Amino acid sequence: MNRRMFLTATLAALPLSVSWAHNGIDHDAHHGGVVVPHKAIHFEAVALPAGGVQLYFSDKSGEPMPASTVKQVAAEIEYSGGKTETVDMAIDPTGVFWAGKSAPLTDAKAMLRVGFSFESAPVILEVSGAALIAAAKKPKKPAEKKIADQRP
Repeated sequence: MNRRMFLTATLAALPLSVSWAHNGIDHDAHHGGVVVPHKAIHFEAVALPAGGVQLYFSDKSGEPMPASTVKQVAAEIEYSGGKTETVDMAIDPTGVFWAGKSAPLTDAKAMLRVGFSFESAPVILEVSGAALIAAAKKPKKPAEKKIADQRP
């Protein structure tokens, strides 16, 4: 099944359900994007200022997960004028994240939709263009050491 068909079929089959109420769980964006939790994983979408989309995955505690944690990634950007751009996604050569080329995201009313398979179940998540644009403009925080790393 091609990625576009997978995304369309998954959108039709699943209601979007995103919950931000997790106790003691890391919701911080570590790559300059927007974090969306979904069950046992977190998904961070990054819209690069020069164009392109990157997707990172981590567990609930914020520990990075390899890109291969998810399968069949499909992404599209729906712009406010009705135009939809398909973003062909592939695992980065480092195996750390998924990446795809797109036009620079400047439309705050746009919507990034990402579909993927996690633990053999289809997942669809949406991130607003406004949130992605705002996240890209924020200065990145230096990496914080974990408490265990700070022990003598």
